Amino acid sequence: MLKPAESKALSQKREQALISAVSETTRLAVLRLLVDGQQWTVTQLAMEFHRPLDSMARHLRILNNFDILQIVKVENVDGRLVHYRLPERFITTNSDGSRFLDFGPVLFRL
Repeated sequence: MLKPAESKALSQKREQALISAVSETTRLAVLRLLVDGQQWTVTQLAMEFHRPLDSMARHLRILNNFDILQIVKVENVDGRLVHYRLPERFITTNSDGSRFLDFGPVLFRL
């Protein structure tokens, strides 16, 4: 069992890793794109950002490791397609209409 000091240290490391994950330029651009509520496939995102498919998949995997993305599986003619979206619980809109992403210890104004 972890002692409180060890638990706090792990929490701080996780927060630092979260900040690093969401502040990387490609991942932040993906989050800005997903904030409108649409669902995108990894292929669509790779094309949108002119990135190789494996690179975009890695960025999405990193975001997903922090439970930032919601995975939506859609059946189609070719089999299963995986779509990614940003859950509404992370999106906050101020009274002036400005929006930001709230990941707990990390806030991003859009």
